[in-house]
Amino acid sequence: MTPNPTQDENATRVASLMQDKFNCSHLDAALVCGSGLSGLAASLDAELVSFADLTLPVPSVPGHTPSAALVRINGKNVAIFFGRVHLYEGYTAKEVTRAVSAATLLGASTVLLTNAAGAISHELEVGKFCVIEDHLNLTGTNPLFAESPSATPPNFLDLSRLYNPALTAELATALDALSGVYAALPGPSYETPAEVRALRALGADLAGMSTVLEAIAAHAAGATVAALSLVTIIAASKESTLSHEEVTRTSAQSADYVISSLHTALNVITSRDPAP
Repeated sequence: MTPNPTQDENATRVASLMQDKFNCSHLDAALVCGSGLSGLAASLDAELVSFADLTLPVPSVPGHTPSAALVRINGKNVAIFFGRVHLYEGYTAKEVTRAVSAATLLGASTVLLTNAAGAISHELEVGKFCVIEDHLNLTGTNPLFAESPSATPPNFLDLSRLYNPALTAELATALDALSGVYAALPGPSYETPAEVRALRALGADLAGMSTVLEAIAAHAAGATVAALSLVTIIAASKESTLSHEEVTRTSAQSADYVISSLHTALNVITSRDPAP
């Protein structure tokens, strides 16, 4: 393992524990499951390892299973995290991205991130995936922030091609999905109608409370990055009262489609060579 100066130093410990618990010295890819998407675990023949055993922060939000597994697909080793923690739970950007950082330390050259999101674009359909082609980081933080004043130069990372265009296009085709821009906000409250209008004016198609910090951390580590949003609600909808229960209910109702789509996505990322 070669530590990256932009990564959380605790990620090295997590990576070492992953090697031990998974009995695996190298990863090829990693997948992070968002809210309500951890049902994928039941479709896999894999032993689950708790986040606690990996010294990963444990999510408190329903719909996130605090466990991980190693699976082998198309001859590739893939670490799957069946949940994540968020800024609004009181975690720092370094803690939010620790699982992804640990996976890249073990060599994961492709990272696929997923989430449940609210639709801003009228073209998006609830219960369907959208492939993220770009993002707006409105969280107010960044995993590349220094933890204290330091003589180490900051990492002025180029994010112009953060979400790999070729992989994004492959996933959109394989899933028959639209592509869009994801706006990440700190949460945990949902957006007001005025905020949704502002986000739409800024070019956002989706809104959520995760993913972009992990995407930045993975990109900083040199991984090929792609991301999927399951549209679970209409942002600032006048037809219903927004709630996390509605998010997880939509995910559950779309379970067969979600699991099938995630298997398709896993096949895509393990059937290609990482982009240079």
